This record gives sequence, structure tokens and C-alpha cells, in this order.
Amino acid sequence: MKKFIKVFLIVLASLLAVLILTAAIASWLVFTPERVTPIVRKQAAKFITCKADIGEVDLTFFSTWPDVGLKLSRFALVNPVEGAASDTLASLEELTAVVDGKAWWKRREMILVGLELNGGSVSIYADSLGHTNYDIFAADTASSPGNDSSAALPVLDIRSVKLNRVNLRYRDLSSKLDAAIGGLSAR
Repeated sequence: MKKFIKVFLIVLASLLAVLILTAAIASWLVFTPERVTPIVRKQAAKFITCKADIGEVDLTFFSTWPDVGLKLSRFALVNPVEGAASDTLASLEELTAVVDGKAWWKRREMILVGLELNGGSVSIYADSLGHTNYDIFAADTASSPGNDSSAALPVLDIRSVKLNRVNLRYRDLSSKLDAAIGGLSAR
């Protein structure tokens, strides 16, 4: 009986190792940045109304397990608003967005649970009339019955935000607030 259990465990461990190896090789070949980047650019254009410059996009499985992450390099959002010091809302070396893997797998819900900004700057501006440079998302028209729910905006349930060497600038003319922080690293 002991010999049977030993052989069974060896076979089970071997099958598990082969499955993991096959999944790793498949993800390395199928989910390459060359294939993922155009998809992300196309999807971003559907939801973001301003100009978005996205360098290379890579999927992260192991560093964000059990969730799935998208690592964007050279990410910039350009939304010119009259009176703002810069037309660039965000210019980052690297942005990582983590999506809840279980919610996607079970209910096809895209829930953003983590956000990491590395190197760069964010410049937020609001004028005295309420015009802002951070109003960049298209109106959600999928909430009414009868419309396609696959085009709905993702749920933003951000549980974790990390900033590494990010310069922040916030200027609000209606409340006469002007603040700047250089080289911020926070969690």
C-alpha cells in the first residue's frame, strides 16, 4: 500500500509540474507584449477621451498572483485645459494596474484592485469654472437596460495605491489651492 501511495504522489507531482510548465510556456508565447500592447491601446481608446500614449504593455501573473496585472511602460495622458501649467495630466515611466482575477474568471467583472505608479509626474488642474484636466473617461452609456454591458466602464475598487518617485502637482483655482510634492514615494 505504501508503494502505491508513493507512486501515486510521484505521478501526481509530475503531472502538476508538466501543467505548470505548459501554462508558463503558453503564457510566454501567447501573451507577449507585441500581442497585448495593440489590444490595450484599442481598449483604452474606447474609454479614455484624451490622448493616451502607451509604450509597451506586459501581463504580470506571478508578481500579482492570484490577480492579473497590466504593466504599462512609458505611459502618458495628455488633456489640454486652458490655464493649466501643462497639457499633460500624467507622464509615468511605468504604471501597473492589478485586476481581481477571481471576479474576472467567475463573473467577467473587471475590478481594479491595485495601482502602482513609478517615476514621472502627475499634474492635476481645475479652473474657477470647474473645468478639470482629469475628466478623461467617456460617459457610461451601458447602464441603461438594453445596452451592451460588455462596454461598461470597469468598477474602480482600488484597494492599494503605490507611488514611487512621483512628482505631484495639484492646482485648484476655485478653492485657491496650489500644492506640489516632488519625488513622492508612498503606499
